[in-house]
Amino acid sequence: GGFGGVRGGSDRDMHTEMRDRLIRDLEELCPKILQPSEISKMRAVKSLVYAREAIDLYGDRSRMLMHVREGKEMYDRVSKHLDANDVLKMCEGFMALDEHLSALQVLLKRCSEKASSEKDGIEENEANQLHDVVVTISRLPDRSILTRALQQCLEHRGLYMCKVKKQVAAVNSVLQAQPAIDYVLKAVIASADYMSLWPVLRKLPLLRRQSDAQQRLVEFLKGSSEWDKLVDFYNEIGEYVRAQEICDQQANTKAAVSLDERIHWFRQAAKAASLSGRAHQQKDFDFRADLCEVQNRLQRTDETQTHGPIMSPQELFNFAITPPHECWEVALEVMEVLHAAGIVQPDHTAVVGRLWRLLLDKAWDSKVHVDDKWACVEHTLMDVGRRYVDKPDLLPLNEVVEWLEKQVSENLQGPGEERVVQILREMEVEMLKLIRVYTQLHDGALRHKTRQDKYFKTLIGLYQIYFDEKIQSDGNVPLPLAALETDLNRLEIRNPNGADDLKKVRAKFLLLRDQRRQNGFL
Repeated sequence: GGFGGVRGGSDRDMHTEMRDRLIRDLEELCPKILQPSEISKMRAVKSLVYAREAIDLYGDRSRMLMHVREGKEMYDRVSKHLDANDVLKMCEGFMALDEHLSALQVLLKRCSEKASSEKDGIEENEANQLHDVVVTISRLPDRSILTRALQQCLEHRGLYMCKVKKQVAAVNSVLQAQPAIDYVLKAVIASADYMSLWPVLRKLPLLRRQSDAQQRLVEFLKGSSEWDKLVDFYNEIGEYVRAQEICDQQANTKAAVSLDERIHWFRQAAKAASLSGRAHQQKDFDFRADLCEVQNRLQRTDETQTHGPIMSPQELFNFAITPPHECWEVALEVMEVLHAAGIVQPDHTAVVGRLWRLLLDKAWDSKVHVDDKWACVEHTLMDVGRRYVDKPDLLPLNEVVEWLEKQVSENLQGPGEERVVQILREMEVEMLKLIRVYTQLHDGALRHKTRQDKYFKTLIGLYQIYFDEKIQSDGNVPLPLAALETDLNRLEIRNPNGADDLKKVRAKFLLLRDQRRQNGFL
């Protein structure tokens, strides 16, 4: 077995020696048969064969690189005399040896040579080979090779001047206006792996300053309608105003663009405005995006087309409240967007209160049985009310509580007073807000003894819960104890018959106050 291996190696060496002798004989004995360019081409091919043998047979990488250098030198001598097929074969030879940058340099030299003639250019298969070489390099684990390859391409003048011949018939090729550099850009931008490749390209130093490379990339992205990448690139190089303009154009296009797309572009415009320090414009773009989101939800609920023009706030509000829609929660969202943008209507409070009453009435009337009615009301409060719990201008808590208490008093079935408080607490309404609301309801019911007593009992329960929770909680949070004591004193004056209940509440209050004093926080 060992001798067989030696014999096999000897056979290969003998085959190589015979091939070399044959080439030398052709060159010496028949000098007129082969042109100098043919001889150099044969030597270039021979060098790549030797390079492959050096790595495959002997594992000698330094010897392989020596033959690769010889092959490149021979190619440089005759490159102008080679046709497209010769160039492609030369590239394939370098690629087979994993000499990707050498293959790329072959194609770059080809572009330089062809760029000198206005009527000449590279064939489309050569341009595709350039594209494929960059794609292959992009798949290598070492990203530094891709960075070097892209940098070489962007710096190479021939790629910008050399045009690509497009095959338009079985025989004829027509010179396109598209430069060869576009095939390099397409290899990155149109790649399925562009998420990891695009950052490598856009951060190259040559693209971060005014240059032919930067201008061509912008033109390529525009021609490919790669608006997101163009905006991303403008933001990368600090051209925030241009990024904002592109986003604004895309958001306000008259084409059949979905509301989701318009929302995306308005948000991107707001981001660009923020990066450029234009707070006013950022707020305006966010306002328009918020309106589009409301319109999108309304039209999805109404099962209407989510493409088309953007509605104004007034159009959107009227559309939401007009039968058969009557989407009171959407109308509330319009009021929310206007309020967030600082556009407060003179009758804002009245409109919001009216919308909440209509919203709760709609939930109540949608069911027949009282228990089902309450379940629907509770769902509405959890879904809509919780959203505005920290926005008093959009959640008139007094009116909501008054509406709930009215339903309790008018319907013998369903939850009692404690259930109303439970619903409000599940909405995550702060206890102090509930105490304040019920205090106002209690004070406003002086002529209605039954209702006043009812609100008094609810207040007693709320105070007890509040004080118990605070006694058990972190003592470092400041509390309005002085204001609470004043409220308790006023409550005691107005409810002399409730002295026993107030005595228990006051005991908890004093315990809490003493606890705070001991902690040094009062």
